[in-house]
Amino acid sequence: MRSKPIRVMIVIGRMGDGGKERQLLLLLKILKQHIDIVTHLVVMNSGGEREEEAAQFVDKLVVLRGRKKIDLLSPLKMLIQLIKQDQIGIIHTWGSGVWDFIGLLAGRWCKIPVFHNGIRSAPDHLNIYNRFTRFSAKFADAAAANSRAGLKSFKLIDSPNSHVIYNGLDTSRFEGIQVIEEGHNLCMVANFRPGKDQQSLILAMSEVLKNFPDARLTLVGHDYGTQNENQKLVDELGISGSIKFITDCTNPEPIIGKNQIGILATDASEHGEGISNALLEYMALSKPVIATDNGGTPEVVIDDVTGFLVRPGSHEAISQKVIYLLENPAKARKMGKKGKSIVKEQFSLTKMERDYINLYYKLSGIQTKDT
Repeated sequence: MRSKPIRVMIVIGRMGDGGKERQLLLLLKILKQHIDIVTHLVVMNSGGEREEEAAQFVDKLVVLRGRKKIDLLSPLKMLIQLIKQDQIGIIHTWGSGVWDFIGLLAGRWCKIPVFHNGIRSAPDHLNIYNRFTRFSAKFADAAAANSRAGLKSFKLIDSPNSHVIYNGLDTSRFEGIQVIEEGHNLCMVANFRPGKDQQSLILAMSEVLKNFPDARLTLVGHDYGTQNENQKLVDELGISGSIKFITDCTNPEPIIGKNQIGILATDASEHGEGISNALLEYMALSKPVIATDNGGTPEVVIDDVTGFLVRPGSHEAISQKVIYLLENPAKARKMGKKGKSIVKEQFSLTKMERDYINLYYKLSGIQTKDT
């Protein structure tokens, strides 16, 4: 036991309701149980749905309010002041672009280790934003991605300071969830934003309905700009009675449980999934998965074992695999059971906890830590 706790400052842009924020909340809950780690959370933009929830699990929460968009100097000064005032030992940036860079600068100014944890995608090519992320990660003392594909995409796979920390799943969330195996119901849990390809799934659904007229698709996610175009496509195809949009859900587990197939369609050109929380949730609830073959998804989904990997942008491939699974429910159930066992083995909360704690201790000068 250390005589003094490790004091960690985690910096994030906004505590919204995406997968990144949900993973942070999970980590904060874990760290709260470690008396030798003190956690401070700094949120650079106010108004996120998860601020109050995060406050329960940290020793100190600072939310920057009323900041002018072009003002980056004041937040930098604030971070430096907080690091000195609270005797922070590690600054841990949580994937918020410019704030990762500001965190890097603050850490360097105060001469403390910087842990960059912002690589959560695996795009086919790096846009300006991605290049900025790569720059911050390259010069941090440690950089972690949630997939090997992410490190490869950002050209950091060979860096000695790079690590893969897979998303862990809190399986207690699924206790008591009703799991319905019979039916022709599909779901996709993903926010409506560029990079998420609900349109291919909607087009696939129009083909599925020709074979299974009673099939239903539920699209779950907050709207970040693309819901209207998806709704328009549904209306144009005349299938609005078969597709439901849910945009106010923060806990999709009961919805997943009622569906028979979990789907994740994405565009890898500038986004590309790292490790999707939605995929882990589908599998934890024993659902066969159909997912776009890009990014870190093949590190989760085993083709023809736990589900199917399909070509990006191919609604034909999605519809074919959906129809196959609906026509072969025994095969679908077998895939779902296998997926559940893989999640328990490879994406456990215990493993994620050990990886983070050990890295904190390594950055503090201690090589390992038993959790």
